[in-house]
Amino acid sequence: MVIGVHGLLHLMGVALLWKPGQPGQLRYAGAVPAPGSPGEYLVGGPWLVVALLFVAAASLLAAGGAPGP
Repeated sequence: MVIGVHGLLHLMGVALLWKPGQPGQLRYAGAVPAPGSPGEYLVGGPWLVVALLFVAAASLLAAGGAPGP
């Protein structure tokens, strides 16, 4: 569950960086460099990939599909 929540938090970071909305208590004024800038789109891409990987890992763990030792 913690892994899945961590992935969802990464999605909030992507939303802040790409500027489609201010998720929760995160605000644009506190983000450096400025959200919506070209650099932030480059940073947001890997964050999105990591978010999807965390959510996929959590789904596999919940389904029991993760390989054992």
